[in-house]
Amino acid sequence: MIAQRRITTGLLSAAFCMTLAACGGSSGGGGSSALPEQDRAVVAGLVGLGVAQAGLDTGMEAGEEGEPAGLTLSARTAPAPRVDDSNPCDSGSTSITEGLAAGPSELDSPYHDGQFDRVRISANDCRIESGGGGFSFFSRTDGVFEFGEAEDGNVFYFRAADSSDSIDGFYEMESSGDFIGDMNVRMRGLAHGCDGCSSPEDGAQFELVSFLRIEQTLDGNSMSFIQGDSLGSPLEMRFTGTEGGTGESVINGRLGFSMTGNPCSFDAVYETVNPLTTVNSFTENETITGGELNISMVGGGSYNVQFLGPDSVMVNGTMLTEADLQRLEEQCAFDDDWEDDWDD
Repeated sequence: MIAQRRITTGLLSAAFCMTLAACGGSSGGGGSSALPEQDRAVVAGLVGLGVAQAGLDTGMEAGEEGEPAGLTLSARTAPAPRVDDSNPCDSGSTSITEGLAAGPSELDSPYHDGQFDRVRISANDCRIESGGGGFSFFSRTDGVFEFGEAEDGNVFYFRAADSSDSIDGFYEMESSGDFIGDMNVRMRGLAHGCDGCSSPEDGAQFELVSFLRIEQTLDGNSMSFIQGDSLGSPLEMRFTGTEGGTGESVINGRLGFSMTGNPCSFDAVYETVNPLTTVNSFTENETITGGELNISMVGGGSYNVQFLGPDSVMVNGTMLTEADLQRLEEQCAFDDDWEDDWDD
């Protein structure tokens, strides 16, 4: 079996652990020296769709982490327009606006023409501090984060901007304290999604259009995502399939991922020549069985990556061996018990 699911699991487990501030430990990979470019292009081909989904989840989770107590960015019936001016900040300010509103002006949704049920958090250097009894906590939020949905959540978007409401600047959230570690999140941009919506642009079950920059640090370990090259050239991905069955995926545009201590970072522009086909789709045993990608490394070379079967990957006309794939798995994936060390 090709190692793409295990490589993806290692990378994404780390991503989700950093997002939730619930895990820790060190990687079992091959050190911080970057792999040769061709190897990183292969990794980009193997894990691209999973990394794109992780970036989306990371942005959503970071937005929820930054929300004041009592607010949940989740499916809801459309409320009457409401502004919550209550201010939980010890210094600075935060306001919350809920109700029907138009989508982001910077990039229209391809999946919905009407208004969205929107929650908007606007923070101006909101700082919260508490302590006593051997416990301390500090948080700071600055910028605008909004989440909107339609069709009972089947169409959604989220957007992150600085305190002047520009996506050229970052929404920022940081927190520290006993038992939670030091975490900092910076993100800007927006993403539009369709998950079983009535008007998918390309007829797929799940579709995503995004232009995002996300930077995270947890206890000195950093992670970053790049999705899309610009608003005019966003990342686009889509997939259709059944859990445990067959699936088909397409990814086009720029996608990047990096993490402290992992040598498999990449920043690449994807072109799907033939959709990626999978078996055991959306499970830990998912395996690519076919498909073809053109992958251009930003600032580097271009690679044609073909998946010819469950154990066959060809790069620029040269077949990789099972030993090549095993080496990539060992260098890129985290230890299997990486999460367990902190769950016990």
